[in-house]
Amino acid sequence: MREFMTALIECSVTMSVLVLGFIAATPWLSKRYSAKWLYYIWLVLVVGLIIPFRVHPDTAFIQMNAAPDYIQQIIPGNAGNIIDSTIPTNTPSQALSAISWYLIGICLWIAGLFAFMVYHGLKHFRFLRMVNRWNGQPDKQMNDTLQKIKVDMGITTPVKLQICSCISSPMMIGFVRPTILLPWSDFSADERSYILKHELVHFKRKDLWYKSLVLFATAVHWFNPVMYVMAKAIASQCEISCDAEVVSKTDIGTRQQYSETIIGVIKNQSRMQTAFSTNFYGGKKGMKKRIFSIMDTSKKKAGAVIFCLVLAGTLGTGAAFAANSSAVPEAQTTYVVSSGDEHLQAVLNTPTEQELLSEYGPYGISFDKDGKMYFNDELVRYFWDGVDLGDNTSSVRYEYLNEEGAVDVHTTRKVIENSDGSINPFGDLTGIVKYSQEEFKQRNLEDLKGSSDAVTYATGGVSGGETFAQKFAKYKDFGIEYKEQQGSGRGNVYYNGQLVKQFIDEKKDDGVFTYQSVDGGEISVHTIYDENGKLIGVEK
Repeated sequence: MREFMTALIECSVTMSVLVLGFIAATPWLSKRYSAKWLYYIWLVLVVGLIIPFRVHPDTAFIQMNAAPDYIQQIIPGNAGNIIDSTIPTNTPSQALSAISWYLIGICLWIAGLFAFMVYHGLKHFRFLRMVNRWNGQPDKQMNDTLQKIKVDMGITTPVKLQICSCISSPMMIGFVRPTILLPWSDFSADERSYILKHELVHFKRKDLWYKSLVLFATAVHWFNPVMYVMAKAIASQCEISCDAEVVSKTDIGTRQQYSETIIGVIKNQSRMQTAFSTNFYGGKKGMKKRIFSIMDTSKKKAGAVIFCLVLAGTLGTGAAFAANSSAVPEAQTTYVVSSGDEHLQAVLNTPTEQELLSEYGPYGISFDKDGKMYFNDELVRYFWDGVDLGDNTSSVRYEYLNEEGAVDVHTTRKVIENSDGSINPFGDLTGIVKYSQEEFKQRNLEDLKGSSDAVTYATGGVSGGETFAQKFAKYKDFGIEYKEQQGSGRGNVYYNGQLVKQFIDEKKDDGVFTYQSVDGGEISVHTIYDENGKLIGVEK
C-alpha cells in the first residue's frame, strides 16, 4: 500500500501540471483544432489520473535520492565499537515512528474517497426520486420528433422521453435505460429538434460513461483542487464538442437559431443536477465561448499531434520523480564486516535485493521499491547479521539502520566447524528474531547516525586481529602486493604493478572482504574461486 500511496501522490502532482497546462492552452488550440479532438484528448489525462503507476526511468527531472535521509552511513571498523552503550527504546519520537506516514495517509485517502462517492451517490439517488415523482409524458408530436432524429442518426437503442418540472435544463440520465428529460413541453419545433439532437449526440458518444470516468478520477484525487477545475473544463468542452456535431455541415442561419435555443434554455439557472447526467445548461460564464464556437465556420484540423503529445506527457510523468539511480546503488541496505582493530574506508559493493531476499526472505524479510526493509510487514529500524566472537569483538556480515523504522531484529545462526578444524561463525541461517529491550540497549547506534551521505555500501575487513599485510599475503601468487604506509596502519594494494582502487574478495564462508587503497587507484580487481571454494586467481 505504501507503493500505491507514493505513486498516487506523484501522479497527482505531475498530472496537475499537465492538466493546468492543457487548460491554459485550450483557447489557443480551439482556434486550430476540432472541438471533438480536444474533448477526447482530455480522456487521456483522465485515464492517466485513474491509473497512477508509471514507468520510472533512470534520469529524473526532479532528482530524488532513492535512499531516504534517515538511512544513514555506517562507520565501519571494529564491531566492538557498537557495543556497551545505550539508547532509549520507548521515546515519544520512536513511538510515533511506529505509525508510518503512509498508514495515516492511506486511511485519510480511503475516508475521503468513500465520503466523495457516498455524497454523489446519495445526490443522484435523491435526484432520481425527484424525477420519478414529478415526471410527465410528452405528447405524440415530441415522441415522433425523437424517433425521426434517432433514425437520421442511426440510433436503434430505445431512448425514453419525459417531461420533468423539477429541472430547468434538458438533460439525459440512465446508463442502461437512457432517458431524455425536458423541463417543459412548449418548445417550438426547431427548438425541440435542436435539443433532442443535442442529447442524442451525448447518448451516441457515451458521454455519461465519460462523465463517470471523470467523476471517478476526481474521487481518486479528491484532495487535489486541480481535479475540480479539470472536471469543469471537461464538462465545458463536452458541451462545445456536442454543439459542434449538432451544427456540423449547417449554414450560418441554422447556427444562429441553435445559439438562440441555447440562450433561451439557460435563462433559468438549473436547480436540480446530478453528476450522472448530461446537461444542456452549461452556465452563463461559459456561454460566450460556446456561442463563438457554434458560429465559427472555419475548418479545423484533427488533433492527432496534440493527442500524441499529451499521451507522451502522461506516460512520461514518471520521469519527474524517478529515482536517481546514479546517486545511489540499487538496494538501500548497508553492509559492514568487522575489521578487528583496523578501521576501513567504505567502498561501494552492493548486492541486489534479490540476493538479499534469497537468504533473508524465507524468514520474513522483504524490501519495498525504495529499498526499505520490513520484517513480517513491520518497518525495520535496525537489522544485524553477525556473530559475537568474544573479547568485545564481532564479525558482522550485514547491518542496517532506518531511524523511521519500528522494529529491531537480528539473525540466529548455527556455528559450524570447517573440514580443517577452523570455526565458521557464519553457518546456516536458522532464523530472524526481534531484539528484546535489554538486548537492544547493548547496541550503540550513535556511530550509525548523523552522516550527511545517505549511501549504500559494503565494506570488508580483517577479523581476529589479523594485519592487512597478513591478510593480503594469500593473494601474492596471483599478482597482489600490499604496501603499508609508514605509521598509518593502512596502505595501498597493487595488481601486477598497477595501483588498485578497490579490491574485492567474495569469499563464500566468512563474508565479503573489500579494501580501498589509501591513495586511490587506477583499477578494481576481484578474486576468482573454483567450485570447491579454492582461490584460483585475481582479475580486473
